[in-house]
Amino acid sequence: MPLLSPLYPLSLSLILLISIHGTYSSNPNPCSSSSYLCGDITVTYPFSFYNSYSTDNTANSSYCGYPGLRIYCYDNEYPILFLSSYNYTIKNINYTTDTISLIDTEILLQNSSTPKIRHNVSLTANTLLNYTELVVELYFFINCTTFGPNYNAILNPAGGVVKKYSYVFPETLIPPQDYYEWVDKCDQVVVAPALGPVVEPRVWNLSTSYGSVLLDGFQLEWSDPSEDCLLCEKRGGQCGYNVTSNSTYITTCFCTDGNCDKKTSKHTRVIIGISLGIFTSLFAICILCLLVYRRRDENVWFFGTEERKRAQLVEATLGNFKFLAPKRYNFSEIRKMTKSFNQKIGQGGFASVFKGELMDGSPVAMKVFKDRESSGVEFTSEVVSIARTSHVNIVRLLGFSIKGSKRALIYEFMSNGSLDKYLRESENSTLSHVKCTRLFEIAVGIARGLEYLHRDCSTRIVHFDIKPHNILLDQDYCPKISDFGLAKFCQPKESIISMSGMRGTIGYIAPEVFSRNFGVVSSKSDVYSYGMMVLEMFGGKEHKTKSTASSSEIYFPDSIYNFVEQSNICSMYGVSDDCEELVRKMMIVGLWCIQLMPNTRPTMSAVLDMLERSVEDLTMPPKLHISLPPVLVQEATDSTAPNSYNQQ
Repeated sequence: MPLLSPLYPLSLSLILLISIHGTYSSNPNPCSSSSYLCGDITVTYPFSFYNSYSTDNTANSSYCGYPGLRIYCYDNEYPILFLSSYNYTIKNINYTTDTISLIDTEILLQNSSTPKIRHNVSLTANTLLNYTELVVELYFFINCTTFGPNYNAILNPAGGVVKKYSYVFPETLIPPQDYYEWVDKCDQVVVAPALGPVVEPRVWNLSTSYGSVLLDGFQLEWSDPSEDCLLCEKRGGQCGYNVTSNSTYITTCFCTDGNCDKKTSKHTRVIIGISLGIFTSLFAICILCLLVYRRRDENVWFFGTEERKRAQLVEATLGNFKFLAPKRYNFSEIRKMTKSFNQKIGQGGFASVFKGELMDGSPVAMKVFKDRESSGVEFTSEVVSIARTSHVNIVRLLGFSIKGSKRALIYEFMSNGSLDKYLRESENSTLSHVKCTRLFEIAVGIARGLEYLHRDCSTRIVHFDIKPHNILLDQDYCPKISDFGLAKFCQPKESIISMSGMRGTIGYIAPEVFSRNFGVVSSKSDVYSYGMMVLEMFGGKEHKTKSTASSSEIYFPDSIYNFVEQSNICSMYGVSDDCEELVRKMMIVGLWCIQLMPNTRPTMSAVLDMLERSVEDLTMPPKLHISLPPVLVQEATDSTAPNSYNQQ
């Protein structure tokens, strides 16, 4: 490292003096108008106003107001606030009590006593908004196979699945010990906030009146801003933010008369500048010492800052779930529950998986991440992604442990291991009617889980690593999608994802992920992976091996296409006669999913619709005119399912 110049403290002091002098007075003032009117709602500081309907928080290069408190005026009449990219109509703003009342715009437009509830309200970790004490949460258990109290049963269930039931409970009537039992027996759980005084008199007839309860809205309060903002306001200014090119926010003080910084004398600014220069120089020397004598523990080492930020993000994300949040454990408890990590059931590039037991004897899978930077990124991605999910076909996170570089996740244990293990154990047997039906049910369950991630989750998620190894099977062979380490979020009103680098497993990666010439990366990338997996489940892997042995130039979906077109399923794949129609249907669905161009692939909702139809109602997709070297399916070395394992 080059030595610091002896003039460094003086140079730094001069720079600081110049920057302090120009911090406030040089900023153009976007706070020229004290208030705006949108409909009958007056919008003023600390809210910022934008007269357009957009989810883009960086529409202006700078704005006056607190971050996250931008109000959009639609058609000059409807004030809208976005929470996790879902829009909420503003009912009232009380600047005396610092509260704002909101109504879910989607509920407002339905105007029904029993509207469909499609998404949660998610308050992100960096928002200044929080629920007031008046708010209670309503829990909607949708499309359940269990019977609950009649007074909670929704007659017209959201989702509309025949022979399934939906229920609504206020949070005070759900015992924590029963919650996960309901989750296992329902397709989806959605949480919606409401006002306690409105809910209380209707608690025994919510199933028929929850729509009017939600139309009364809910209430949020905004908290104090940062110390920089408070200092700005004390000087007579208003706090605002400049948005940089990479969408980060820089605190700025906007002054009504351009003189709010002049209350600090020139002499004081000189003293501050020199002091900061000396302090920064000493701080740089301390860093050099730490570089030489740094300790391994990232809680002590200065450069563990990224780790601490990730830990704070994880804790803030899980903190939104109250008593439903996964439990935090000490790493010593993890060691004890796994009996010092003596039963390894899975291994990957980022983590190892061990079988363990909770204090009550329940079996669990402990995913212990390796002590390195890249695994820290994957850990954070996995926790933040899976914490937003609640679906019968998504693996459930029970607990976590994080201390410096030591990180672990605790998942429910899947007694039947992974789909990959199940396929390998039965790859030499005939595809009987029983096995064929089970594979079909597994494929449908995976499709429902992906549809939930792509459409119904509070924040849309693209998994990017769908493969048999990451599909876990419980004791009833119900599939659960796992391993969200490569997942990325997608805004609800968008479908395109910006990303750098290739992610996924060779053999299941969509063409557009490794070459943008095929199109943009989106949720359709998961559809491709699903299609490849379906072809493998119903005989594609065996045929891939055979075709690879006979020719190095055959792209194996071409061969599958030919056999399906010729109705030659039984002879090629060893399928029993009573199973041929179902296998043919799955092959057609799989071929549709692996179309080269993303815009020609179906969505997961369309895939589910195809799976419900008879094979006669399905059309063959266009044949892929491509000649590629065979791509052997190989397991990625950089991902591991929580509790899949290979028999020794």
